[in-house]
Amino acid sequence: MQPLAERPGWRHVTGLAAAGGIGAVVTVTRPMIGPTARDRVRASDALAEHGVAPVTTGSAARTAHGRDGAR
Repeated sequence: MQPLAERPGWRHVTGLAAAGGIGAVVTVTRPMIGPTARDRVRASDALAEHGVAPVTTGSAARTAHGRDGAR
């Protein structure tokens, strides 16, 4: 798994968090944030600095277009 800081999407998320543009980061599973508990704590702490809460759903979201939103 690519380190979180090296993922382009994560840089976008942290930029939004720093700008006050988001209030939560929602993932399906905790390992999506980091493979180890230590990684997840670091990521959660980084988000918390900006008032952003990490949330895990535990199941894939359903949309009007199917399980993953694809048509």
